[in-house]
Amino acid sequence: MALALEADTLYVAVEAAHMAELAAPDQQGFLDWTDHGVVLAERGDPDVRYWLGPLLNNLGSHHYEAGDHEGALAAFRRALGDREQNPENRAAIEIALYAVAKTLRTLGRPDEGAPLLERAVVSADGDGRPDGWICEELAETYAALGRAESARDNARRALLLLPEADPEFGPDGERAMRLRELAGDEDAEED
Repeated sequence: MALALEADTLYVAVEAAHMAELAAPDQQGFLDWTDHGVVLAERGDPDVRYWLGPLLNNLGSHHYEAGDHEGALAAFRRALGDREQNPENRAAIEIALYAVAKTLRTLGRPDEGAPLLERAVVSADGDGRPDGWICEELAETYAALGRAESARDNARRALLLLPEADPEFGPDGERAMRLRELAGDEDAEED
């Protein structure tokens, strides 16, 4: 990163901070590299600012996995705000919408997340690349809202879209079993 800064290549410096963040041996190293990357990215042009999305998404995931859902929500919202500055990158915006909505559901606020997921589904479908992960989360969100029919429809769709090779979505995968339950699959209810 230092060499990139000396060479005045901010994009490469931020990318290096992102890679160092991912390879950090401990939590503090991860947080320090994330902070370095965010500070540098905020100084840059739109190409450099691209890195705010991945850095903040990783930070949100870190907080989420640690059980700090408020911290995750703050990071994911920042990532979404930055992603929306580049409307051509619709897939990145969809991921950010998903992350915010999932965290809102975890915080017991699925009513706030549902419109974000609906927006993500419309975007992905409009681009001809429906997303099973988003449909899965929308099914869970609708279930949390007591909207059983909408949950069922999205669970069925997610089951069609998600990879069967993934252990979580194979016949005995936990998430696949949950989706079959939401979809109203009689076999899942007997288990």
